[in-house]
Amino acid sequence: MNKGFSTVLGVVIVLLVGAVGFVLWQQYIGKNVEPQNVQLPQAGGQVGVSPVPQPAPTPQAVISTPHPIAPTPQNSPASIPQLTKAQVLNGYDLCGNQFKNGVFEFHGGYQAWSEWDLSRYKEGKISCPPYEEIFKDQLIFADLDNDGVFEAIAPFNFAVGSSGQGLYVFKNVNGVAYAIDADINLDKRYTYTVSANNNIIVADGVNNYDIGLAPIKISYRIANGKLVKQ
Repeated sequence: MNKGFSTVLGVVIVLLVGAVGFVLWQQYIGKNVEPQNVQLPQAGGQVGVSPVPQPAPTPQAVISTPHPIAPTPQNSPASIPQLTKAQVLNGYDLCGNQFKNGVFEFHGGYQAWSEWDLSRYKEGKISCPPYEEIFKDQLIFADLDNDGVFEAIAPFNFAVGSSGQGLYVFKNVNGVAYAIDADINLDKRYTYTVSANNNIIVADGVNNYDIGLAPIKISYRIANGKLVKQ
């Protein structure tokens, strides 16, 4: 009887000691083990793995094709009619003044022309005389720039206070005669005969009044649209 009681009591004591040890061990674990973070599943991803961010799609540039610019209509040399004498005699001088049958005269008198000419000078524009008269019977036509279209060479008289002589070159611009350059420094003591050969303009001057003045010869060519002395 005593032996059986002792055995039971020993088992109870062992169980109590084991229970107390278990409780103490759980408390120790709770104090010394840090809780682990648990990653929740992401939408569309895997548990514990953050989805790799995808780069935003590169926007496609909208290429706007500009409307083609229509080229300025230009007549080919073959389609441009050659200048006539009448067109030259009703063409335009370097200031845009139009001749009427070979004559240009500024309306309003010399004073009005002076004011007009002064305003052009202030704007850096060239001067043109108030009176010009083309020698109608001395017009020469020649292709001076090898483009297949003839230019017109026109000797003329002019007056600005006193008279003088000059030489115009008219360009054929779609059938209209426009002066592109001029020499207004011809010696007015001479009478000139103008000719053209191989793109060279020649003005031969003779003096019928002063035996002491020898004949002169002036040669020109067209370079970059300008009348250049040789």
